[in-house]
Amino acid sequence: MNISKFKYAKSRDGIIGFLNVLSGKIGFKFRFLTALDKRKIWLVDHLFSISSGKIISGLFKGMKLAKKSNWDKKIYKYNTDLSSKIVGCYEKEVQDKIVELQKKNKKKYFVNFGAGEGYFALGVLHSGLFEKSLAFEISPKSRDIMTENCKLNNLEDKLLVKGIANKNFLKDFDENFKKLNEIFLLVDIEGDEFNIFNEENLESIKNCNLIIEFHEVHEHKKNQEFMSKIKKYFNVEIMKTSNRDFSKISILKNLNDDDRWLIASENRPYSMIWLACSPK
Repeated sequence: MNISKFKYAKSRDGIIGFLNVLSGKIGFKFRFLTALDKRKIWLVDHLFSISSGKIISGLFKGMKLAKKSNWDKKIYKYNTDLSSKIVGCYEKEVQDKIVELQKKNKKKYFVNFGAGEGYFALGVLHSGLFEKSLAFEISPKSRDIMTENCKLNNLEDKLLVKGIANKNFLKDFDENFKKLNEIFLLVDIEGDEFNIFNEENLESIKNCNLIIEFHEVHEHKKNQEFMSKIKKYFNVEIMKTSNRDFSKISILKNLNDDDRWLIASENRPYSMIWLACSPK
């Protein structure tokens, strides 16, 4: 048993931190809420109340969201990254890059692997960036919430939802999405990008725009091999989380600094990178 994890958790969150590590070690999914956890949940409730459930800034401004999420519910009744989503700053780097790539190399159809509750698959439709979206999502519960969000925004005729994406994903594309030179792909599949993007598939989609949330593995050689394979077919830019500016969002002006920066949190366990890929 790794004693250092217990010590670290206790130093950070007190006895609650210690108990949460212990419960995880013995197989319980339950987690006690810290004061910080409770504050994050309060912020989601508060923001949904003052915004009437509509995104209040950014590219997807005005889109409605259900106050629901599927992942990480062993900790929260819904995931607290809903705060950054309702404010509009969630994965802002990705939002900005989609706009930039669309200006340079405009596509008609958006394909989202690991679409979750549809934040991007629906957001790019709401903003008018794409004509149709195809969303692959492994979780039935997440697909249900995505469908609910779709109905909230009257986008049923523009969104097609499917289950898991695998290395044969090209065969699952419906007629509109067969025009590969008109496709923009956004990928967040928790490391399965190593399996899906083989040489054959990369050759087929080399004229697409592509953004991958890259989940590095412990074997550095495998990461290098994957990057080399992607760079063979695309120009690649590595993106990281950057600054957030809340100064122009008047609805947040009465919140204190602590709350504003908690809103910016996307609840990630470590710093994430994205590969922004454009055709050579």
